[in-house]
Formats: sequence, structure tokens, C-alpha cells
Amino acid sequence: MSKPIIAIDFDDTLVTHVHEMVDAYNQTHEDFITVHDIHFAQKVGTPKHGWNHSRKQAEQWIFDYLSTDEALATQPIDGAVESLSRLKERYRLMIVTGRSADFAPYTQPWIDRFMPDVFEKVNYAGDRRKSVVCNEIGAETMIDDSPVYLADCIAAGIRGIAFGSYEWNGDKDLPEGATRARTWREVEELLG
Repeated sequence: MSKPIIAIDFDDTLVTHVHEMVDAYNQTHEDFITVHDIHFAQKVGTPKHGWNHSRKQAEQWIFDYLSTDEALATQPIDGAVESLSRLKERYRLMIVTGRSADFAPYTQPWIDRFMPDVFEKVNYAGDRRKSVVCNEIGAETMIDDSPVYLADCIAAGIRGIAFGSYEWNGDKDLPEGATRARTWREVEELLG
């Protein structure tokens, strides 16, 4: 019998760059931005304050930051490596990231460095809905920090685990049917 497939988001689920991005931006620009500005720019468009750029400009800045040595050296989220090593014994693990394939040269080296031989495949959703990608690969569960992506997956019949405890995914933001896991140890407990 084949192992069940679990889809796992990359950014802010395996590695967090957002606080580092905010610090780097604030050190090199006159504007003052927050974590909320970065998240809002990635998911929605131009923030109401702080980051005075179009969505396209914001995405380019994020792309440029993620290609830096600093970003590629960012450590995995605490407990991720150990938990994923154990989960791999019972599940097929695949990344489903909102990043486009343009980010592959800055994503795969990080995975190869910190989590080699853990994931069967990295799926770059880009502009596609994650639920579509999850259905294509046969994923039964999606682990993600984004309430928007989780709502989409849950609506498509995919179990949603809300990872972390961030400014953008508080309990009031979680879609109905999502289960919270603040740490990778809690993810393991939920998956049994």
C-alpha cells in the first residue's frame, strides 16, 4: 500500500525569511515596513503604509532578497528537520509552494543544504491555486501558514493544518476546518 502524500508549504512553514526581509529592507531604504506589509504585498498588493511600491515592485524586491546568500543561509524553522525525518517514514512528503518556478534556483539549493532527501518533489504553484496542485499530486493534507491557501485546499476536500503562530494567521483568521499546529512537534502529533 502506498504512503499518503502530505503537501508542505515552503515559506514560513519550513523556513522563515519574513523578519529578515523586513530588517534588510528597513536598513537599505528610508521607508519603514513591517511584517504585515511584506505579507500583504505578497498576497494582495500595495500596503496601506510603509512599503510604497506596486505589487510588481514588491515581488521583485522579494525575489532579489531571496536570491541573496543571507536568505540561502537562513536556518530551518525549529524542529522541522527532525519532525520531517520521522514523518517521511510514514508519508510521502512534497513541497507545494506559492513561489513561481522562477524561484527554483533560490529554493532548491536551500532544500539541498538543509533538508536533502526529505521531499520527493518541489511543486511551484505560482499563480495556480494550491488546491489544484495538491489534487494533481494526490495530497491528502496541506500544511501551510496562509489562511487563504488553507481555505482553498479545505474547500477542495484537502485536510488543512495551519502552521505557526504569525501576525497573519491568528485563530480568528483560520478557515473553518483548519487545525492549528504551532510547532513541528504539534504537526507530528496531529498526523499521529
